[in-house]
Amino acid sequence: MALLDHLSLERYHQPFCEVSATDQEYLTGEMSLLEHNPKASHNGFAFYRLVKEMTVQGFYTSRVGLIDVLEYQGLTYLNEFPGCTHPEHQM
Repeated sequence: MALLDHLSLERYHQPFCEVSATDQEYLTGEMSLLEHNPKASHNGFAFYRLVKEMTVQGFYTSRVGLIDVLEYQGLTYLNEFPGCTHPEHQM
C-alpha cells in the first residue's frame, strides 16, 4: 500500500485513497502491464498479483461466487460427466 501512495504522490500529489477512481485504475493498470506484455516491468507487479489472486480466491469461496456464479450444488454427484461443451473442444 505504501508503494501505491508513493506512486500516487509522485504523479498526482495526493495519497492513493484521495485520488479519483480513474486515477487509481490508471496506477494499478500500470502495475498489471506485465500480465499482457512480458517485456514490461513494474516494481508493484508482485503486489498487484497478490491482491488479484486474493480477490479471486475470496470471490469464488464466497456464497455469491460459489453458489450463484459456479452453481455449486453441495454434496451431490453426477451419474455421468458431460465433459466440456464448448464447440472448439469437441472432437
